[in-house]
Amino acid sequence: MQALLWSGDYPTEVGRIAILAAGLSQSPMAIALNAASRACVETDPNFRGGHYTPGEGPDSGLAVGRMISHISYLSSAAFDQKFGRARVPGAQPKDPVFWQVENYLNHQGQAFVKRFDANSWLRITRAVDRFDLTARAAAGRLFRPEGPEVLAVGFSSDWLYPTSELRMVVAAATAVGVNAAYLEVITDAGHDGFLLPDTGLSVRLHAFLG
Repeated sequence: MQALLWSGDYPTEVGRIAILAAGLSQSPMAIALNAASRACVETDPNFRGGHYTPGEGPDSGLAVGRMISHISYLSSAAFDQKFGRARVPGAQPKDPVFWQVENYLNHQGQAFVKRFDANSWLRITRAVDRFDLTARAAAGRLFRPEGPEVLAVGFSSDWLYPTSELRMVVAAATAVGVNAAYLEVITDAGHDGFLLPDTGLSVRLHAFLG
């Protein structure tokens, strides 16, 4: 998203931009997921309207909010492959964490709390939700012939930022004469596909940006 802004605001100062798993705007579904995650934080008694003491913030709400968001980073196939219906070893039916997928999400939530601030989370997700360059793109004011070349990378199983959104970026760029290409990475990893080392993505990016 930041690269798209640079392309529009500083076209002659940027040579090439690579857009990975993003779009011209945030989808309603992605906004809904962020809204639910923020609600977890804002309803935590320790949030105190955002005026919490460092170290005494809404850790529980932030952890649950991160759990909700993290679900969108994986595809259905990835959940099946990673966890299936595997149980936590030794877990009993009465235990609050029974499934391995529950254990995974709990871990992600607790790890996030240790390295992130709740107010930062709220502001970043709101900024992402309000990001919208569709009007500029439609008016031909986002990409310009003298601007950067564009490589848009979509991931086949990403349902947070579907491949159709990356194709829209390329269409908007080529419509005004920009040299733009689309690359689709075939993976079951979902949105997190850009983190995997064996998709060939790094080689393609080095070739484009080099």
